[in-house]
Amino acid sequence: GSDKTEEDYEVLHQIVSISSVNFTRKSISGFTELTIRPLSDTITFVSLNTQQTRIYNVTVDDVQDVKFTHDDPFHQICGDPSKRKLDYFSDEISGSHFKE
Repeated sequence: GSDKTEEDYEVLHQIVSISSVNFTRKSISGFTELTIRPLSDTITFVSLNTQQTRIYNVTVDDVQDVKFTHDDPFHQICGDPSKRKLDYFSDEISGSHFKE
């Protein structure tokens, strides 16, 4: 089909900047910057593995707030912050977690 995959580009450089660590909330905040080289003239999107993250905005070629989608099964299953634990996620996936 016409769907693009990771093979349509290569990552040339990545910067990861951590701006804060919150041990109480068990969270890390920051940003990443990717430099990619398209391997196709018809590339229309970039697919990234962003499990267990929250994405607030995306910038492409200095254009801020580019439209993006974020589909993380972890957030769909464990949307409640109190349930964001690997044990709960594993139980939900295996179907062995019974809700009261």
